[in-house]
Amino acid sequence: MWPITRYAVMALAALAAACGGSGGGHGTDSCFYGTYSLGTRYAASFRERAAELRDLGGDFVVALETAHGELDELPSGMLAAPGCSLLARSEWTETAARRRLAELAGAFANHPRVWGVCLGQEVDEFADHDRRAAMYRLAKSFFPAKRIFFYYARVPEDYGVGGEVESDVLFYELNPFDGSGNFDLARGIAKLERGLAVIDRTPGIPLWGQTSVNADHAYVTGPETMSRTWGVTGENMVAEARELFSRTSPSGTKLSGFFWRSLGRFEWDLGYPAFAANRQRIREVASLEGRCSSP
Repeated sequence: MWPITRYAVMALAALAAACGGSGGGHGTDSCFYGTYSLGTRYAASFRERAAELRDLGGDFVVALETAHGELDELPSGMLAAPGCSLLARSEWTETAARRRLAELAGAFANHPRVWGVCLGQEVDEFADHDRRAAMYRLAKSFFPAKRIFFYYARVPEDYGVGGEVESDVLFYELNPFDGSGNFDLARGIAKLERGLAVIDRTPGIPLWGQTSVNADHAYVTGPETMSRTWGVTGENMVAEARELFSRTSPSGTKLSGFFWRSLGRFEWDLGYPAFAANRQRIREVASLEGRCSSP
């Protein structure tokens, strides 16, 4: 049994709104851009890497590692969401989850750099809507002033049924390539359309996506695979982003959080020294017309 009811969550949301809506509501302050995971490979320090991300136009880090005080190393104005592997599937029993959530709340519930907390990944692979909503309600009771969300491997057909909120962000992957790493823009667009088809069930919940740049996929065998996916100078990165930013749901919702994976965590990701041209595409995408603007 999960004793935290949806009515309790409504009361918590009302309390957050009365306190100025500093983090727990479903406002429009979620137009973010940056990276999913930020590492120190090819960089002298985490502070240096975070400064590079800021120089490239990034203002947010999803899946931030927190073991070494990285939150306090972020540049002024940059926000983060720790996660997304903070609770394993086996920990989502009430006793274990409460214990773990209490630990996480002690670290993140009042941290000024924490916009939200990404608690679990591939959550759609083990939980249906009712269970995801119960997980969300329980977690929200520990983080009334922060956004609570999960990473979905795909958009589940039962997302937000009946208008019931199950996450403060619908966040999933928009990788535009086939199993061999060949660029396939239609695949990325089709994935976005699946999210746009269900996001209106939960008005006010933002839609976020991450798209991989030679991170941990099986087809990656060396730096040459970057060109296969994103083009020699990263031109496909811009082509994908331009298309994704142009799409809206029937009610006008559009992608409002977009994150590259990854910068300096994997051997041949965007932090690789030879990928200077690709990194400049991050800056170019940051200034694209239509990114996070009203439809």
